[in-house]
Amino acid sequence: MSVPTILGVSFAMADGKRVQRMQCVSCPEFYDTSIKGQPFPEDAIFRFARNHGWLPARNGKHVCPKCQEKKAMPSDTPREMTPADKRAIFREIDGCYDEKRGRYVDDWTDQAIATKLAMPRKWVTDVREENFGPSGENTELERVVTLLSRIDGDVRAAIDKCMTAAAEAEKLGVEVTEAKERVEQLRRAFGPHRVTA
Repeated sequence: MSVPTILGVSFAMADGKRVQRMQCVSCPEFYDTSIKGQPFPEDAIFRFARNHGWLPARNGKHVCPKCQEKKAMPSDTPREMTPADKRAIFREIDGCYDEKRGRYVDDWTDQAIATKLAMPRKWVTDVREENFGPSGENTELERVVTLLSRIDGDVRAAIDKCMTAAAEAEKLGVEVTEAKERVEQLRRAFGPHRVTA
C-alpha cells in the first residue's frame, strides 16, 4: 500500500512513536499525530489538526494557533480616518460625554463607541481628546468595578463560613449517629424496661 503524500506533513519520531508531523508555514511550531497502523489520509490529519486549533491547507501552508492569533491582532497603525469617520465619532461622543465633568456618562467608554461604530479605538480616543477633554474614564464604571470587587470578597468570605459550618454540621451528625447506635446497643444489652406497680 502506497504511503499518502500530504504537503506540509512529514513522518518523524516523537517519544519513541512514529508520527505524522504538520509544520507551521510561519514558525517552528508543529502538530504531531501518532500512527498506530497505516498513516492517516489527508482529510483525517486535517480534521485532527483543526480540532487542536490549526488551520490546515491543501497547498501545505498550514498555520498554527499562535500565528493565527498574531495575524488576527489589530494593527497598531489603523487605516487613515476620513472626515466622514471623524464626524460620526464626534456626533457619538457629543451625545454621551459630560464636558463639565470631563468624562463619559452612564456606561459609555472609548471602546464602547469604537465597537458601536466598528472603528478603531484610537480614532475615538484621538477625537475625544482633541475636541472634548483628556479624560475618557467612566466614574460609574469604576464604581461598579470597585463594588464588584468588594462583593466578590464578601462572597468568598461567606463561602468560607458556609464550608466551615457544613464541616461542623457533618461532624455533629456523625456524633449523633454514633450516640444513637450506642443507645441501641445499651437497650439490647439491658432488655425491655419493666414497669412495676
